[in-house]
Parts: sequence; C-alpha cells; structure tokens
Amino acid sequence: MELRQISYKDDSGATDTLQTVHLPEGGDWQSTVLKLKPSKQSQIVVALTRGKGTNGIAAVGLISAEKPQHMPDEEATLWCNFEGGTFCGWEHVNGDISFKLNEPSKNIPPFPQSDHTLQAYRGRFIYVEASGSWFQVARLKSPAIPADYRDRFCVSLWHTSAPNTHGYFGINNTVELYEQWRDLSNVRWVHGQHLVTMPENADKFTLDVYIKSGLIALDDLEVTSGYCPLTDKCTFELGSPCHFYWEYSSPRIWRVVQGKVLNVPDHTLQDNSGHFLYVNTTVVDPAHPESRVFLDTRDPTPATCVTFWWKGFGTASDLNVYVHTKETVLRDPVLSLYTRATPDGWIPRSVTISSKTKWQLVFEAVSPVYSSRQSGVMVDDVEFSSWECSLDYYCSFEEDICQPWIDVTPNSTQGNRGWQVQRAENFAQLSKDHTLQSGDGYYLLFRGTGDITNTAVLKLREPRFRCASFWFFISKSTSGCTIYAGDKVLRNPTKRWRLHYFDLSWGLKDGMTIRAFSGTDETAFVAIDDIEVDEHECSKLHLPATDDFVCKTNPVEKIPMDKVCDFVKHCSNGADELDCGNCDFENSTCGWDLTSAESGDLAFWKRRRAGVIPGTPKLTYHGDTNGFYMILTGKKNPEQVAVRATAISPSVRNT
Repeated sequence: MELRQISYKDDSGATDTLQTVHLPEGGDWQSTVLKLKPSKQSQIVVALTRGKGTNGIAAVGLISAEKPQHMPDEEATLWCNFEGGTFCGWEHVNGDISFKLNEPSKNIPPFPQSDHTLQAYRGRFIYVEASGSWFQVARLKSPAIPADYRDRFCVSLWHTSAPNTHGYFGINNTVELYEQWRDLSNVRWVHGQHLVTMPENADKFTLDVYIKSGLIALDDLEVTSGYCPLTDKCTFELGSPCHFYWEYSSPRIWRVVQGKVLNVPDHTLQDNSGHFLYVNTTVVDPAHPESRVFLDTRDPTPATCVTFWWKGFGTASDLNVYVHTKETVLRDPVLSLYTRATPDGWIPRSVTISSKTKWQLVFEAVSPVYSSRQSGVMVDDVEFSSWECSLDYYCSFEEDICQPWIDVTPNSTQGNRGWQVQRAENFAQLSKDHTLQSGDGYYLLFRGTGDITNTAVLKLREPRFRCASFWFFISKSTSGCTIYAGDKVLRNPTKRWRLHYFDLSWGLKDGMTIRAFSGTDETAFVAIDDIEVDEHECSKLHLPATDDFVCKTNPVEKIPMDKVCDFVKHCSNGADELDCGNCDFENSTCGWDLTSAESGDLAFWKRRRAGVIPGTPKLTYHGDTNGFYMILTGKKNPEQVAVRATAISPSVRNT
C-alpha cells in the first residue's frame, strides 16, 4: 500500500506524481506523516495493490490534512504568516536596514495594530521602518524556488503602510523589479500578486523595500506555481484587478465611481479620492426594480467568508447577496439587508459561502418604485477569506473589527482618548481580560481625565438588534467613571468582571449606545469586554438576573458560577470544564492567576515562548520549539533573600 501526492499539470486532467511513500505491513495500527510538496493543484491518493494470496486485510482509520502553524527556524517554506514568530527560512541579505517582527505584547510598532492572518491584535507580521532623509533598502531572500515553478509562478502577499510613508517595494528576480502598486493614502491591508519568471541559473528572488520615512508592513507571503489566482480583496482602486459585469437587461447598472462624484468618502482610503461600487436607485422603473452586479468566477470552496462594507443614502433599498452557479443559477439570497441611510459611515457584513462548483458573488439592489428622492447603494472592500466567518453579533476585542458597534467619541480633547483597546498584561490595575481570563487578552478601556464633560461612546451601526449585553469593570473611586447603557447607569465599583444587559431602543436619545463618562478622579477607569447583541428583546432570551458563566454557544447558554469546574459539563459545548487547572499554555494561561507574587518583582511566574529567555529550555514538554510554557523568572541576584512567587489555579469545586 502506498501514499502518493499527485499534481494536475493543467485543466486537461494530466497528472504527475510528486512523491510516493510506501506504507509497511504490520499487525497493529501504524501512522505516517507526509509533508506535502508545493503544487498549484494536488491530490492525495492511497493506492492498494492486491497480492496473489488470500485473507489479506488493509484499512485506513484516519486521514487528516492541516497547514502547520509553527515552523522551526531552520526550515524554509514557500509560505509564511509569521504566527510562529520566525521568518520561515526567508533570509535578510545585502540591505541597509532589516525587516523586523512585530511585538504585540509591547504594541511595537503602534501601526498597524493587527495583522492580516488572524485580523487580531495578537497577530504577527513583519515590517520595515525608517526616518531618514534618503532611501534605504531592506531585502528578504526567498527559499529556493522548485525547478518546475521557475518558468511561471505567483508571489502573493498582503501589505499596508503608515500614513505619510515615502517608499515602495517589489519582487526582484535578480534581473527585474516587479514593483508593487501602493496607494499613498491607503492604511488598510491590501492584497498584492505578481506573476514572476526566474532567469536562467537563478533559483531565488528577493523582496526589496526602498523606504525614506514611515513604515511598510507585510504579511502572508506565499509562492504558488502557475498563474496568479483571483485577488482575495476588491478595493476598486487602481491596482485592485477585480472584474465584474452586470445584466444587460437592467435599466440601471452598477459602476465604479470616485467618492468626489457623490461627495462620499470611500471605505478603503476614507476620503473622496477613493472608489467604490455604486448603483443609482433614484426614479426606478416599476417593471424592473432590481439591478445586479456579478463578480469574478471563483473556484469551489467548502467555506469562504465574504466580508464587504456597504453604505446607503436617500430612499432605502433591499441589498441581496446571491451565490450564482451554472447549475443553480440564482436561488434564494444568502444574505439580505435594508439600506437605511448611514450617516455614521460604512457598515460591515459577512456571510459564509459553500459551493461544490465554481461560483460568483452577486449583489442585487431592489429599489422602491415611485420615489424621486436622490438615492443610491454603495459597496466597497469585498474580501474573500478561506474559512468560516466569525460571529457577527459578538465582540471580544481580540479581533480588529467589531461589526455591530462603531466608536463615535464626540469630544476627543487632548486628555480624552475615548475607548482604547487595551492588552490586559500591560495595565496593572486590570491585568486579565474577560474573554481569555489572562494577560494575553484585550478589552476596551476608558480612563478618567478629571473633566466630567469628557465621554466615550460606542454606537450601534444599524437598528436590527434589540438586546445587548457586555461584561464591565469599574475601578474603586468616590468620584470615578460611570457607564450609561441605554437608560441604565452603572457607577458602583466592581472587584471583578460583571455582566450587564439592556434593551436597545431607537425611542431613547441614547438608546443604541454604550457611553462612559469621566469623573473628577484622573486615576479612575472603566472597562468593557465581550459585547453581544441579539435580534430579540432581552425579555425573550431568558437571560439570568446575575452575572453567570457564559458558555459561548448559539443560542446563548449561561450557568451559575458555582457550577463551573465542578467536574460536570453543564454547558452543551463543555466550556465550563475547560479552564480548570489542566493547561499546556499554548494559547493562554487557562485561568491560572500569575499576578499574586508575594515578593513583588523579585520573582514571578510568566507565560513565555520556549527559548525566548536566554538559558531557558528550547523545547516545550511536547517537543515544540515554538510553543509556550510557564516559567519562574526574576532578578539574577536577589541578595540571598528568600523569595516566593505564587501561581493560583482556577477555583475547582465539588472536590
């Protein structure tokens, strides 16, 4: 029996065997690992050859395929998302300056705040920065490109740059620089692709960055054989090659327009020089109220998350999203929304697409008839991600986008910073978030300024929700900060995270907001985390009257705190028995409290990546070079003073 990896050379179905592994005989279950070779399209085959004898048995118990999350430093790969904290074998060469890995725990660099891979504040990326008066160059050399790639291969990457950055970058095949288009006004992650051919006798290319001042960041480098696939993000700007077409029978068509035509800033660049898809919905023919636009045909997918930003003005229309295939044409929409006027900006929506055949994304505007009011629907920044969408009604602040809410801080004075995303371990007064219950998590923080007129406001983007809940923390102070949620006021100090829920109401002036007000105490603060919204009224959700444990299920489940870690699974997903002492420290401290060292800063427990601290073990218990463990650290010479550091486990009940 053999395990093979075969590749498809072209659309004709011709194949080539990339590698073969012989599976030996044995009287018990055996396992093997096949490291896949790069290929544009490949397939795994289990081939069994029947022998001349009888009574033979062959079985396959489990097959799994996954993209490794961590790579040893010395192993070079043709893709890298930098989440393992390494450059994946890509080398620094012949540059004036070097690429650096960001440090999320230290907020270095301050821009961008999140990566592209995870779209999260904890994510990793590489960057180059400069502040001189002349151009400097940074070069990153790729691993060796396979021989069968070199005639034609695609280099894919995501890039962004800080405001007022003077610089450019491209792919250098040793003969020619394939320069990447970079809009000077764009501060969001953009997808770039280059079709590259290597010259004779060359097997590596370099990624060259020329920069005078500012910062350029890169993420998700990948090299694939053949032509470049469709871009994964359509910004409708120059350098974003997204094709689309409309139905010729429609009297109104979708067009790419510049923001200054409608005096509407786009979402990508956030100014009137940007572009977006737009359809005029003024004076609609009653016989043809709909207008559709079809995007490029994409390959079959088990799950693709489509995220887009929309905006409307004038008389509202229905905006429907369809999946079009040759087999099914247009069925029911996978997403529908009502395009009310959006004075607070663009609104994000996402939907997961699954298709066994090639498919197209379709936007359809169905407009009301007999309306002469100037009206329109706009769509921008359509992004395709190879995974299921996250929950669009929940904000943990671990990711960089909170879909239901927008920060509309009304009076950003010099001392008022409004709501700020805070990494828990960097704020001693509240060193654990609510989501992860660790210092690695994030929450929203509002600090007192001493000026009672200073506020911070979160506003619901659209009125489709009826109930909201969040966890909050209020510092101890006689003249501290307060939280207004709808018509409720939260001002009493808390010793731990507490739950609050309230009805959302358009009837109240601030019925769709969460507001924080400063007191006269400049050391006071409030924090919120894990905001959820629901389309039903709170009274219909049977929410608990106290802050119970939230199971993170859909529909929402909550259990009393005294049933957490009692060796009985009360949540249907078992979440109440997860962080109860067992921990490999790979993702968090699993509820262990590492902040109670009796000896102050002389010694303390910390969760650290293997080998980061000089002299510490290079491997975790499981043999992982990029894993984490908990380590006791402190001053080298505590002057013979006996020290003790304490790590407190989660509360274990029913023992």
